[in-house]
Amino acid sequence: MNESRERVLQISHLRDILGFACQQVALTGDPIIVQRYNRKDVVIVPLADWRFYQELEAELRDVGSGGEPPEALPEFLAG
Repeated sequence: MNESRERVLQISHLRDILGFACQQVALTGDPIIVQRYNRKDVVIVPLADWRFYQELEAELRDVGSGGEPPEALPEFLAG
């Protein structure tokens, strides 16, 4: 995955430019961190990245529950 720049936006500002912000995430792949009440606990990422992380999480869960050995993870990550 490309090295990306994180942008932090206050939620009040994000409300005003949500369409533009989503377009920029899709075009650049750079995540946007949503700040609300001084907390940064939400991120907007491209859908392909989110799906990749979901698959990776499932693979890691399988490894932990007696599934494929950890040696198989580099093959999964390579695609």
